[in-house]
Amino acid sequence: MLLNNDFIDHKKSSTIKNDDSNIKDNTTIEDSSSNKVKGRLMQNPNKNHKSESYDDLKLDFSAELFSSLENYLPKDILNTSRDNKVKYMYTILHDYLPPETQYRVEHFEKWVNTTNFQVIRPTTMNKFGVVLDDFGFQTMFDKLMEGFICPLSKVLFAKVGGSTLDFHHGFVVEYGIDKDVDLGFHVDDSEVTLNVCLGKQFSGGELFFRGIRCEKHMHTKSHPEENFDYFHIPGQAVLHHGRHRHGARATTWGHRVNLILWCKR
Repeated sequence: MLLNNDFIDHKKSSTIKNDDSNIKDNTTIEDSSSNKVKGRLMQNPNKNHKSESYDDLKLDFSAELFSSLENYLPKDILNTSRDNKVKYMYTILHDYLPPETQYRVEHFEKWVNTTNFQVIRPTTMNKFGVVLDDFGFQTMFDKLMEGFICPLSKVLFAKVGGSTLDFHHGFVVEYGIDKDVDLGFHVDDSEVTLNVCLGKQFSGGELFFRGIRCEKHMHTKSHPEENFDYFHIPGQAVLHHGRHRHGARATTWGHRVNLILWCKR
């Protein structure tokens, strides 16, 4: 989901073994620095296309994400078999959102608890979570920002320099029993924020948005049309203006993990 002054609903995320051997050469471009073939998505969706269902497949990302991404496939991929489309989309997802992110964080937290090691948490508002740049995710976030966030932000958040974003702060936060429960009303230290729900099973935790404000007017009353609640679904993301006021309601059951990327210039 993309949030600017209008709410544009995009859908979720999913996994299968990576095998791009059947992807046609004319649907990809070559990265001369690494000689690795990379897939590309179209900037605008194919509005008249009806996506296939991927619910019957065992996927690393959620099936709904594949159905959503299918609308952005190049036409020569869009008209091929479902297997080819899955392979093409999976190579893109695997490059930018590897599923092992959550597992690395879990092992790190166990080590922190065992050793009583003091770590710097992602923000002053979170008592749990880790900065992912400390795990070697710098390059992955660079690619994610350059390849996905900047092109979208150029259109949706041009007034805050969406096309010139060149710095990021990436981290994971955790909510649930013995974790952070909720998150107070605030604005982010970013021009644009990406918030991806990684899982796991939980109830509550929805985000509530209350309009864009500068710091001086952050606590002014919101208008009815500015009030919007966003419900997290594992594998689904929201992209919003950094000054878009928001908070997170209590996670009442289970364990919620979110990947946050603050993008700045």
